[in-house]
Amino acid sequence: MIKNKAFFLIAFLIGVCLFSILKYITIFYEKKAILSDWAQMKSQILLLNTLKEHLNNQLQEKTRIIAEKEKLQQELLQQLNIKEEKISQIQAFLDRSEEKIAELNREINLLRSQNNSLAEENRLLLEKMEKINQEYNSLLSRWQSIEELRKAIIQLKRNAHLQRKKIAQTKRIIVEGNRGYVIKEGKPTLPLKTKIEVIPAE
Repeated sequence: MIKNKAFFLIAFLIGVCLFSILKYITIFYEKKAILSDWAQMKSQILLLNTLKEHLNNQLQEKTRIIAEKEKLQQELLQQLNIKEEKISQIQAFLDRSEEKIAELNREINLLRSQNNSLAEENRLLLEKMEKINQEYNSLLSRWQSIEELRKAIIQLKRNAHLQRKKIAQTKRIIVEGNRGYVIKEGKPTLPLKTKIEVIPAE
């Protein structure tokens, strides 16, 4: 009976040892597997951290590039607004210039018309001056001629004689019925004064 208990106890202890050994082996392999998995996970974590850092760097670079692009777009937009304002100013200046040009064209047309009128007046004056010069030359040649001068003196004497005769008739009319009027029936009753001037030939 004691032998059986001892055998049972030894068998139990052997079973416990075997179970413990198996359990230890199982735990050892599980631990080894866990350590392997943990090493893999750690490697993956390091890889993920590296990838995360790389992505963060890329994100920062892209953010910087986007910020620079936005800044550049703002500058371009500001320059565009300035150019549009300058274009508006230039367009307004061109409109004023066109109005000024139109006004100058009207003034030019008016001055051209006045110039044509003045040219016509000048032409008429030149023709008149030419005619006067011709008459002057004709009179000059006439007065330079002794015969013409004699005829002119005779004509002047005749005109003076007629004038004196007319004056005598006028005086007679005044004496007969003037009654003191200076102008009667729309005609002067006083004798006319005639001035005769003879220009000697040069």
